[in-house]
Amino acid sequence: MHPMRSALVPALLLALLAACASGGGGARPSGTPGGMAPADAVERFMRASEKKDYNEMAWLFGTTQGSVLTRDPRPDAERRMFTISSVLEHERFAIRDESPIPGSATGEVGFTVQLTSRGHSSDVPFTVVRGPAGRWFVEKIALEAVTAATQQ
Repeated sequence: MHPMRSALVPALLLALLAACASGGGGARPSGTPGGMAPADAVERFMRASEKKDYNEMAWLFGTTQGSVLTRDPRPDAERRMFTISSVLEHERFAIRDESPIPGSATGEVGFTVQLTSRGHSSDVPFTVVRGPAGRWFVEKIALEAVTAATQQ
């Protein structure tokens, strides 16, 4: 093999690996989508929101069919998570009041997440559902609980 070509191949492989590691090419977060338990899905979603990790948020946001990243193009899912994260900005949060949602055919679980920002607290309802492989996904967030509180 020509010396120039032998140096070029490893350089191209390194560039490709770097692109994959940085999320280029539609990479998904590592591991299994969703949380192991309902509270785990909410906790990880909120931590990803704090870090502005929109890809990880999308890995935890979904329906009984699974993560939105398995359904929607990654840029669309990340834009949606950016919007959600912007509304959920906070200084601290506490997950409260886990309870099954009455009448739910899919075993939905509700939570109240208390967000505190600039000395004001908002209670934000979250709904979590069980998806494929028994994993849990944040399906709904009542963002109006935050937006209504900031308008007062």
